[in-house]
Amino acid sequence: MSKRTLILIVIFFFLFVFPSLIGLVTDWFWFEEIGFGNIFTTILSTKIILGLIVGLITFSLIYLNLKIACRFTQGRPVLVTLDQRTAPADIGKYLDKLALFFSLIIGFFTGLVGAANWSTLLKYFNSTSFGILDPIFNRDLSFYFFTLPFLKMALGFLFWIVIVSLAGSALIYFGKGVLSLWKTEKKYKNHLLLLLFFFFSVLAVQTYFIKIPALLYSTTGPFTGASFTDLHATLPVLKLLTLILAVWAVIALINIFQEKHRLLVGMAFLYLAVAILGGWAYPLILQKFVVEPNELVKETPYIENNIAATQKAFKLDEIEERNLEGETSLTMEDIKNNQATIKNVRLWDREPLLDTFGQVQEIRTYYDFISIDNDRYMIDGEYRQTLLSPRELNSQSLPHRTFINERLAFTHGFGLTLSPVNEVTEEGLPVLFVKDLPPVSTAESLKVTRPGIYYGELTQDYVVVKTKAKEFDYPSGEENVFTDYDGEGGVLIDSFLKKLLLAARFKEVKLLL
Repeated sequence: MSKRTLILIVIFFFLFVFPSLIGLVTDWFWFEEIGFGNIFTTILSTKIILGLIVGLITFSLIYLNLKIACRFTQGRPVLVTLDQRTAPADIGKYLDKLALFFSLIIGFFTGLVGAANWSTLLKYFNSTSFGILDPIFNRDLSFYFFTLPFLKMALGFLFWIVIVSLAGSALIYFGKGVLSLWKTEKKYKNHLLLLLFFFFSVLAVQTYFIKIPALLYSTTGPFTGASFTDLHATLPVLKLLTLILAVWAVIALINIFQEKHRLLVGMAFLYLAVAILGGWAYPLILQKFVVEPNELVKETPYIENNIAATQKAFKLDEIEERNLEGETSLTMEDIKNNQATIKNVRLWDREPLLDTFGQVQEIRTYYDFISIDNDRYMIDGEYRQTLLSPRELNSQSLPHRTFINERLAFTHGFGLTLSPVNEVTEEGLPVLFVKDLPPVSTAESLKVTRPGIYYGELTQDYVVVKTKAKEFDYPSGEENVFTDYDGEGGVLIDSFLKKLLLAARFKEVKLLL
């Protein structure tokens, strides 16, 4: 290995591989800490295995075909004119290395795409039956959720490999001057015909096993799903195209032993004619002159399929229908007997209440109320519906944004504001059961014992706790109250290596200092 190659490998490692490794290791710290380590390792191992398999198969098959093309044309020059003043240069002797490099690059990036499809693979291998058949093709619905995406992925990669192999081999033959429309030597022709056989075969399988089932996702009709035109026009044409492609593949194989290829070219015209007339014109005519004049009658069976599937998906088919007369009058006795319901009728809307909480209870500019949530508690012996919002720390609003303040001192929000849903003060403000800093409760049964908020909706960055720096807890008049984190959550930095990895992850050298 040359010195230049070694330098390029090192640069590539530190620019692309090393940052990814740091991200993986530090992500592992976090997943392990929250008890999801097995999920992390399952996803990671699936990505690695799938990426390696797809990448190796892609590299091997493409390089095999390019190597065959190079071997068949060995000794033939590939002349390239770099400058009119100099003689043409022969790059044929570098073609093997170029083929290897090209195959490696294609294999590497295809492997990355394969790794990104990890969920498709896991869903396929962990699929379960739905126990419900679709009304068109009588397949279990699990096929469309698990098997169909997997087939689409696998055949997509296979089609990509065949296309690149065919195009790369043809380019080599063309560059070497041995590929001609009129006369091509047998060994070159046979190689390309064999690739064409695989090309047509994969297309036939894709048409039958992917495009036909995908009609259930069609949007050509007035609803989502297979419509009259899809089943009476598109479906027969797709079956016919599958047959044509299968015959075309057989003809490509037979042509290995024949000199003339008229039938092979004729099949191309037949395929285009059927694809255009049958795949576009015929469905358009059928929709325009058969379906649209009597659309309700033609589409009713398929609309019923759509409605039935929707009801089953949302379990609406299990709803029991009963007629409510609505003739009963509401009396004061009814109200007295249903006080729990009456007292929990919500009067406050979340958006204006959120603004009100912000105006009367944020107290400092670096606190924010992000959202209003519903909850229910036993308050002084009554089951009450409440609206509440935690008071979170917004580090973007700190008066002095330094590393010490953002990462070590201002580490958490504090307390919450809680209000019953159905009470209003004389001034039109919400009644507050929990308010202020530190939290004060007006209900004896509501006590906030640990008001620090380290994990919130606004939390999108990291802080470092249990350091020598005191953590700001809450303001008390002109003074500030400080505390130390007493929770168990978080990634424990118990070694210099961990500190180094986290500093690299967050690109913060101050973590080391």
